[in-house]
Amino acid sequence: MHKQCIICGENKSKTDFEYGNRNNRSYCSACNKIDQRIYSSEGLEAVKAWRVEMRKKWQ
Repeated sequence: MHKQCIICGENKSKTDFEYGNRNNRSYCSACNKIDQRIYSSEGLEAVKAWRVEMRKKWQ
């Protein structure tokens, strides 16, 4: 069973969306790692801009 990540748009297995004590996230673990890295170094506004930019690439 596959699911589409709302950030990168890739179809990945459902296990890629299970992290952080939750098993039904809307974005994959790879995007989560990037998201957290940007948030910790640049803040909330930068991570929001990154999400919008990534979504524009596949929509």
